[in-house]
Amino acid sequence: MKSELDKYKKEHGQMREKYPDATLSEYCEHWGETYYNQWVSSSVMCRALQRLQLTRKKNIT
Repeated sequence: MKSELDKYKKEHGQMREKYPDATLSEYCEHWGETYYNQWVSSSVMCRALQRLQLTRKKNIT
């Protein structure tokens, strides 16, 4: 099933790179404030990141 977020692959990658340790709700908030005032739920964001194989796990060093 296609999502409205599928056409923003580049933006997802940039967001993930800029905020690697953000939580899912932080990604949703950032997305809504930054990208076209498009607010999404955490489940929609999670599925979009999974489709792009971008993990949201925090880096532990």
